[in-house]
Amino acid sequence: AGNLAADTAEFTIIVDTFPPQLLQAYTEPGILNIVMDEKSICEYSVDGGFAYGSGIPMTGINTEKHTASLESDVFFIMCTDNFNNIGSYTLYL
Repeated sequence: AGNLAADTAEFTIIVDTFPPQLLQAYTEPGILNIVMDEKSICEYSVDGGFAYGSGIPMTGINTEKHTASLESDVFFIMCTDNFNNIGSYTLYL
């Protein structure tokens, strides 16, 4: 039939195996603020460790900055990125 086409394609594959990293945590009156190194979704608990998906959602979806009501001096926080890498952090304020 003689219908043959040949060409070259280049592409890059990005593999992210690292969870979001906590860069900064600070408080304002009544508010806990955290800043992550990449876009993420975060949850927290003030009662201890928890499974991701069962925590209290923090504000900010797919963003680097998240906030929560300042209701304790200890926060257990979990954040996930777009590649489902989950990081776990405990903040003592």
